[in-house]
Amino acid sequence: LRVTVNSTERVGTVTYEMSTRTVTATLGTLNPDDEVVLTIAARVSATTSGGVKINNEAILNFTGGSLTTNRVTHVTPATCAVVIKSDGSVAKPAFTEYALPGDTVLYPYTLTNLGNVTNDFALETTLVQNSFTPTLSIVHDVNNNGFVDASELTITRIEDLPSGETEHLLLVVTVPNSLEVNGDAFVNIVG
Repeated sequence: LRVTVNSTERVGTVTYEMSTRTVTATLGTLNPDDEVVLTIAARVSATTSGGVKINNEAILNFTGGSLTTNRVTHVTPATCAVVIKSDGSVAKPAFTEYALPGDTVLYPYTLTNLGNVTNDFALETTLVQNSFTPTLSIVHDVNNNGFVDASELTITRIEDLPSGETEHLLLVVTVPNSLEVNGDAFVNIVG
């Protein structure tokens, strides 16, 4: 907080009331054509949600009346960030499964919203370096038990996930039912 009158700083004339979020500057007597500059700098906490409107306006009270400035609105930036990781360990972050033709294997993943706003996330499976093409789908493992229960659905999106929240997913991989299937398939989830 800083106040200058005719480019001369007025020290000790500004107070801030946290409960009402009000800045008060006592200017004393002013002459016609005096230039008053009130500079307010605010630091937005790193934990502040995105998309928050911060409204600022100034009211100048003087003998005989008051004057209100136009309202200036600042909006905190919204960031989108997601982490999707397999539920392996740090030493072994990926899974290796051996499956026969016709087998289905399940891989648990977590999706965490690391952005500062509630977001929707589109989900896709990726398949690279494959010697065969399995059938891939993603199931929302609502109860986080590692199984596809009758009430759990195949999904392509996570809707309205709040900042910092995590959802549990299962990558469902079905190996083609062919005796000729042989080799590796590398699969993953991206969002």
